[in-house]
Amino acid sequence: MNRRSKKQEQELLNRLTQIKESIKKNELVETEEIQQIVDLSRVIDFSEGVGLGLLRLGEQSLQAHQYIDAIFNAEQATHYLQANDYGLFDACNLLGQANLRIGKLPEALTNNLKALQISEKANDEKLKAFALKNVGNSYVHSGDYDKAIEIYYQARQLYKNTEDIVGELTILNNICHCHNQAGDFSRSYTIGVSTLNLLQSLLGESSTSPIDAYLFNNTGLAAIKLGHVQESEEYFNQALTMLDKNKDYYGKFYTLVGLGEVHLAKQKHEIALSYLNKAINLAEKYNLVYELIKGHRAISHAYKVMEKYEEAFTALEKSFAIDKQMTSDELERRIRYLEAEHRLAIAKQTAELYQLKNVDLEREIEERRKAQKIALEQTEYFKSIFEHSIFPIVALNVERKIENCNHSFEALFGYQKDEIIGKAYVNLFPTARTIKEVYMTTRMIDRGESIRITTQRPHKSGQLIDVDILVTPIIVHGDFLGMLIHYQDIRLQLEKEQVLMEAKQLAEEAAKTKSEFLAIMSHEIRTPLNGIIGMSNLLKESGLDGERLKLVEVLQRSGDSLLKIVNDILDFSKMEAGKVELDIHPISIRQCVEDAIDNVAPYAYEKGLEIGSIFEKPIPTLVQGDSNRLQQILINLLNNGVKFTENGDVFIFIDFDWISKERIQLKMDVRDTGIGIPAQKMNRLFKLFSQVDTSTTRKYGGTGLGLMICHRLVELMGGHISVTSHVGEGTTFTIKLTLQTIPDYAIGVYSMPDSDINEKMILVVDDNECVRLSLQKQTAVYGYRSIAYQTVSEALNRIEHDHTDFRFVLLETNLLNQTLQNENKQFIEKCAQIGLPIIELVPIGTVNQTHSFISATLQKPVKFDSLGLLFKSAVDNA
Repeated sequence: MNRRSKKQEQELLNRLTQIKESIKKNELVETEEIQQIVDLSRVIDFSEGVGLGLLRLGEQSLQAHQYIDAIFNAEQATHYLQANDYGLFDACNLLGQANLRIGKLPEALTNNLKALQISEKANDEKLKAFALKNVGNSYVHSGDYDKAIEIYYQARQLYKNTEDIVGELTILNNICHCHNQAGDFSRSYTIGVSTLNLLQSLLGESSTSPIDAYLFNNTGLAAIKLGHVQESEEYFNQALTMLDKNKDYYGKFYTLVGLGEVHLAKQKHEIALSYLNKAINLAEKYNLVYELIKGHRAISHAYKVMEKYEEAFTALEKSFAIDKQMTSDELERRIRYLEAEHRLAIAKQTAELYQLKNVDLEREIEERRKAQKIALEQTEYFKSIFEHSIFPIVALNVERKIENCNHSFEALFGYQKDEIIGKAYVNLFPTARTIKEVYMTTRMIDRGESIRITTQRPHKSGQLIDVDILVTPIIVHGDFLGMLIHYQDIRLQLEKEQVLMEAKQLAEEAAKTKSEFLAIMSHEIRTPLNGIIGMSNLLKESGLDGERLKLVEVLQRSGDSLLKIVNDILDFSKMEAGKVELDIHPISIRQCVEDAIDNVAPYAYEKGLEIGSIFEKPIPTLVQGDSNRLQQILINLLNNGVKFTENGDVFIFIDFDWISKERIQLKMDVRDTGIGIPAQKMNRLFKLFSQVDTSTTRKYGGTGLGLMICHRLVELMGGHISVTSHVGEGTTFTIKLTLQTIPDYAIGVYSMPDSDINEKMILVVDDNECVRLSLQKQTAVYGYRSIAYQTVSEALNRIEHDHTDFRFVLLETNLLNQTLQNENKQFIEKCAQIGLPIIELVPIGTVNQTHSFISATLQKPVKFDSLGLLFKSAVDNA
């Protein structure tokens, strides 16, 4: 053997350290250079150099997503690094990560725990934090999310202790990912958003750290699961930009899948399929085998959502085929590695023979014994893999006769090894099909190719067994020595596929039957119900009084409630069947809002609540939309608000986020001052038959269908609905819709003919702030000024000091009816004295006493057109 110097060892170690840093930065390092360092280290008997070199090869394979190669090199490295704690730590971590990627969870956890033990022995907090992070990753993949979170927070504390900000941010990203895997999307979303804010505050808005990209991915996944489709798309797009710069194809794959899910949720199916196909192409291009399987399963799910079950099943079949191919490829690669190691041992032994002149005889004999031992170990290793493989294997010689078989082969086909050794393979399975397949296989094997087929082979008893077969040639030093035939029993898999197919058919039939049943029953119930409600209306108008009238009113309210439930069920059945279609036509947003409010107003005023709308900005007169569906959404939300509000008001605030010549993003907030929703129960909203609190069902009633229908309809319109709430303060539902504008109906302000009324103001007196604001906004659209007061005493004080600015008063009827108060009497007398007309605001559906001092009445909630007629009348009479 060659003697080595300390200087030579240090030069090799320095270069291996440089290579490690280059691999971390995803920089190109020639594999041949690393292999030369390994070979040189072997020649000079430098074990640490061999181990670190193999470790670098493994790290490079991991970067290239060649996980089997990474595991093989890392396993070899551990044998040479027993005296190097840090090298052994890296090797264990590498084995943990690679095994995790191929789904070998017990092996991954075992190696990560070994790395943790090494870090504790070295008493290195940074090393321990890194090891804990990988242990946490193992628990996430095994489904033990609580244990993973516990481990992650231990790692985070260590990163804090060592002031490693990047490490802490990485752990927060892992925690976000863990909550996603556990289905706790609300928690994941909260952590993801806060961590992104922290990361950008530390690294800046222009940061392109890989942590950013993975955080955007995880936060985007949580957002889409929570229904924040638009926000989720923004996160995934930002991740895609960063991953393109970093050339991180593994992360980019999951980003493309995420964007596919986003567009699937937006019902943009072709765009969704485009992103999913990009993800599959990326996985194929860079040999991301495990991601390729996930990609085909994702596209199968997309086709299922689109109800294209044949395409969904085809995509699922592709994922199964790749999975099977991967399993066989792994075994084949193992066998080739063993052959390579065996050849390396022989080459090493041959090289040592040329050095006999420079070493004494005793050293030569010892080295030869070592080489023989290695060759023997490798042979035994190969034999062990062959004998104990879970896959049945038979070895054939050049003459296609059976040379060997393993225990799995004996168990599958019922033969003993002694019965078949030396027999021709075709005589073992003497069927016409087998003979034809052997002939076809032989031609390909003779060309040095492998072949894979799915077929049947007979058991010793004659029973046919469904198998997947991989045939590979055995070539050593260019010589063809025979072939290996690997089998996989696929009977159970075929049975499962058949069961899945039958289950799919049954599910489709059940879904169709359910939808048809619901539609028929809803129509059948609604027909007599309309008769009941109609007759109760006629009965109510027939002059009943006293107890009988109350009974009829109860009957009418119950019928209306039941009709709403039946209508909800009918809408739900249509949605489930995919038969809900939009009727797009020119609509007035203001008219839709006012009609929806009119529908709910009697119920609100009966409870003593105020109800109405406030247009924050002028909007186009007409837009393209579905007025019936928009009203249905608003009526549902208004009814919900009135139901859960005992005091205060329920109002719709209309605004827009942006507007162009062709489109407008409309924003509508339905706010109430009701009981509110606890934060921990927000995730129950918009779910089928869901109530925030089951105890409220008895008190307030309802099926839980209303909000789900709203959510589906808003998404059908291409919009987004969200909710904010505080217990005891109220709830706000926000709807955002992007609608097409109609060019001939631009935003404008209504103007009255020139008159002195334009020089005067409208005096508004109402004890509700939202009502006052609504009236002021409406008068402003007509070009008039207004001033509003909460109490009559405030208004009286104003007109006593200066009344020349006012044309007339809009006065709420409840304030007017408080005649016992001196301020009211004084106010009425003062208005009569100065000739200031009083317009009474009367809730719709109520009977109010007529007073001689009232000039006119307006029904609440005040409609825009009704107010315009009042102004026109005032101008005509001016």
